[in-house]
Amino acid sequence: MYRFKSTLIAFLLSTAFTIPIFIAMSINQVTYEIIVALLGSTWPPITPWGFITAIFAHPSYTDYIFDMLTLWMIGPYFETMFGSRNFWLTFMLSGIASALSPILYYAMGTPVLVGGSSARYLGLLAS
Repeated sequence: MYRFKSTLIAFLLSTAFTIPIFIAMSINQVTYEIIVALLGSTWPPITPWGFITAIFAHPSYTDYIFDMLTLWMIGPYFETMFGSRNFWLTFMLSGIASALSPILYYAMGTPVLVGGSSARYLGLLAS
């Protein structure tokens, strides 16, 4: 049995939300932009679920690869030291905080789209 269940679940969720983006990437640019907009976080929000799916959706191959490498390096350590409950609490709160960052950019007059999970790993490292 895999010992680090939360790390594995986070990996599987990230992969599941990223696969449609990779498929859309191979179709055409317009489809890719629509899928990223539906799964990413924007302000004003396009979808009500964008703040959650943006935590797991990765808009590029390199973002996905490096985020998953980071997850495999620090996820098991954090899960062992602090437990699965604290892993998810920190993981999700850091991710939601980063998904809310478009509000700041919008206030400055710059609309942005946020996707990926680099901030959630920084949250794990900071705790």
